[in-house]
Amino acid sequence: MRMKKWKLILFQLIFLYFIGTTADLVNLSNDFVSLEFSEETGSLTSLTNLLTNTSYLDPNPLKSTLWQLYYTDEKGATFNIDNTFPSSLSFDLLSLPNDSLLLQLRWENLHVGPHENGTYVVVNITIPGNNATSPSAISWRIGVYTLITNITIWQVNFPLISNFYNITGNFYQSVLYGQISSAQSSFSAYWPDAAAAMQFLAYLPNQDEGLYVATHDGIGYVKQFIYNYDTYSGIEVEHPIYAQLLVQQYPENMGTTGLSYESPYDVVIQPFLGQWWDATQIYRNWVLKNAIWCQKGNLRNRTDIPSWLEKVGVWVNPGNGNYQQGDPFVLLPQLMNFYEYFKMPVAVHWYQYNPEPFNCNYPQYLPPKEGFGEVIEYLHANYPDVKLVPYTNARIFDQNSELWDSLNASSWATKSAAARMNPQTLQYNIEVYSGQETSVMCPATDFWPATMGSIVQEFYDTYHVDGIYLDQIAARPADLCFDPSHGHPLGGGHHWVDGTRNLISQCSQEGKLVTVEENEEHVIDLVGGLLMWCAPGSFPGAYQAVYGGWVNLFGRSFSASDINEISSFASNLGGVTMFCLIIDFSAKY
Repeated sequence: MRMKKWKLILFQLIFLYFIGTTADLVNLSNDFVSLEFSEETGSLTSLTNLLTNTSYLDPNPLKSTLWQLYYTDEKGATFNIDNTFPSSLSFDLLSLPNDSLLLQLRWENLHVGPHENGTYVVVNITIPGNNATSPSAISWRIGVYTLITNITIWQVNFPLISNFYNITGNFYQSVLYGQISSAQSSFSAYWPDAAAAMQFLAYLPNQDEGLYVATHDGIGYVKQFIYNYDTYSGIEVEHPIYAQLLVQQYPENMGTTGLSYESPYDVVIQPFLGQWWDATQIYRNWVLKNAIWCQKGNLRNRTDIPSWLEKVGVWVNPGNGNYQQGDPFVLLPQLMNFYEYFKMPVAVHWYQYNPEPFNCNYPQYLPPKEGFGEVIEYLHANYPDVKLVPYTNARIFDQNSELWDSLNASSWATKSAAARMNPQTLQYNIEVYSGQETSVMCPATDFWPATMGSIVQEFYDTYHVDGIYLDQIAARPADLCFDPSHGHPLGGGHHWVDGTRNLISQCSQEGKLVTVEENEEHVIDLVGGLLMWCAPGSFPGAYQAVYGGWVNLFGRSFSASDINEISSFASNLGGVTMFCLIIDFSAKY
């Protein structure tokens, strides 16, 4: 094998001819980054940025890890194993094109609880050549191969890095609304979710460098990012303060007999020079070329966004928390006065246009209150710069709605399951709003996208609204669904993203605006804009740094203090790309 400048160093007597002396470590490096693994367990003991000589990990073999598996059986017993369990461990090195190297670690003869030789695990780690575009970008994948039929894999934590130490500086968390926070605090977030708007984060130990960690998944598999900081608070700390970082991966068909798993995407770990902006550009350079939600191209290439959207200067929010204010005949004179005052195009984010109390009886949005159609017709004829966009919720179904039984909606709600092989007892995923119990509907069924699509098309065809707002569908996390009648893989997979995208497509019509709450990235090519109501939290700019020019962001929530404090006002404006506010008629203007 021709090694050039690459080094795979096996510190064993058998390899004395290759390197020399010392013991028990495997080293993989190029001129930019170096990794070391325990020869005994395969744990990652060292990760070093060779350009700055920054070492992120404590080589303590008792703290080092690499992966962890959760198995279960038909009785519900769970068996947790990790790479430090007794096994037959081997290392292999493979040459790849462009001078890349693949290090393969293989754990065989692994016991799963009382089950001997129940599984084996293969980890592939790819490090680029020195002349690669991103020579420090290390790609990680895992394969878990169950060998017996009376257990099943439920969850895979990989990579699992437990020995971060000397923890200073900040974490840039794209997985938490794009915030920067102290690295000395824990966090977790599912993707997709507005709390995980994008699939990357960056550890920023100082002003000059960082560590980028991302899942380069352009299809949309559900996953969770977890960072655990050691919060030991005793009087005397007798060990270094550690932190743990992991990606929790969920197999397709969780709970099925003898399940195996191969990760369908790369986890990328990359030391870099710079700060949070530089991390966003690493992700941008990958996502715009590879994700399904970027295939339409940038906004200049989009022909499915109504031209009036970019002209709107202010959105008004009637009826949100005020039942009477959404009444068409109450709204009309207030809206006319509002338009005459601002003298610019206005869009109406319209709540309480229907007789149902807010958060009740979803999805009974139609028929609307008396005068709904007539007011829209009048405004279109006399105020063409006023656009009407009613509220709907595309995620939940009120179990007390008349439609729940008549449409047999219970069959198509998401169902959770206990962690066990072939679980038989399934439970509705319930969310409570305004005191009402609602079921999260499964977008991967034919029923739910078709139901929402039919409702929205009636808004368009009968009432001639200018667009539709789909609440929660890009703001709340994916729910793992275990109902086998739905036809999708059980638990993990990308069917939630596929179904969500199908639902939005069925709610679309030429010339109409579709917009959603918050900024989950996997929908950006299907909507005219994202309502940045609460996102991106306290730290604006990161989402724009990744998706600038590819999606419209509008409509921040402004409180009275935001209006009066220039720094808060500017920060909120930094969270959007289209200058417009969302305010209600109770505001003084």
